[in-house]
Amino acid sequence: MLFRVVGVYLDDIRVTFADKQQEFTFSKLKDAQDFLEELRKQEALPENYELKIEKIS
Repeated sequence: MLFRVVGVYLDDIRVTFADKQQEFTFSKLKDAQDFLEELRKQEALPENYELKIEKIS
């Protein structure tokens, strides 16, 4: 199973995270949770975005 972290604004605007056009995906939920927490600490998105973890497959 794969997971990704997304930022959601008003259910219409979604932000995914990538490096060099390669989306960050995680094979373990714990790794996705750790990444999400790191993004929160860094305040990578404005406050009005909600960070979520999605299952990809």
